[in-house]
Amino acid sequence: MVTLNFFRFFSRLKDGHLFEAQTIKHLENAGKWWIGLGLIQIVLQSFEAYIFSPSDITISGDGVVAGIIVFFIAWLFGEAQKLQEEQELTV
Repeated sequence: MVTLNFFRFFSRLKDGHLFEAQTIKHLENAGKWWIGLGLIQIVLQSFEAYIFSPSDITISGDGVVAGIIVFFIAWLFGEAQKLQEEQELTV
């Protein structure tokens, strides 16, 4: 789902729909899915480490961090969309 939303996002960018609501929604969805995937990865890693080597538990939250960054970028795109709409109304 992350890859599909990124594909949709980049195809809309290619078509010139930079600051449109649907484009931003695809990026937000990719961030949400990536955060969810990262959380599932943390749970599975901790479960696996507990079963096979309880003394050496290491957890990686890379997916969660990447998802938050993508979600933040989507928020920036949303703010840019609002500024663009305001500018179009004042002209």
